[in-house]
Amino acid sequence: MEEQTMRQHLASLGTTERYWFTGIFERYGYRAGAERVEPTILLTSVRLADKQLVATQSWFKLSKGFRDLGELKPGDKLKFSGRVAPYIEDYRSAVTTDFSTSSVNYRIGYPSKIKLVRPLIHRHRPALPIELDALVQQISRWNTHEQV
Repeated sequence: MEEQTMRQHLASLGTTERYWFTGIFERYGYRAGAERVEPTILLTSVRLADKQLVATQSWFKLSKGFRDLGELKPGDKLKFSGRVAPYIEDYRSAVTTDFSTSSVNYRIGYPSKIKLVRPLIHRHRPALPIELDALVQQISRWNTHEQV
């Protein structure tokens, strides 16, 4: 299914109801914000009620609900409740920094009731570092395949 069609399907759900979604953990990441670095989590094959594909990939803030699961491994399947949230997607020209076009797009927001439904490996899951700098350093090591 084409990404645009998936986003249209998300939009058709509306923004007031909560829905159940599933997704496959791919990796941790982070993005640099204006004031601080923000840890993130990437889920792939995100489905509505474990059926309809609504996103091939989706980034989320690494909220307490995700952190409470402990260290996830690629392939772990998660289930969570969320709402459809609109956002403005801006495209910048490669030549200038002026906005060339803006459009409303849709994503899954406000994830809660996050559960691990199918761990890839059944084992004890170490907790993620609590301190932000330590967490970002750990994510950086995982993403560059360094050993802890």
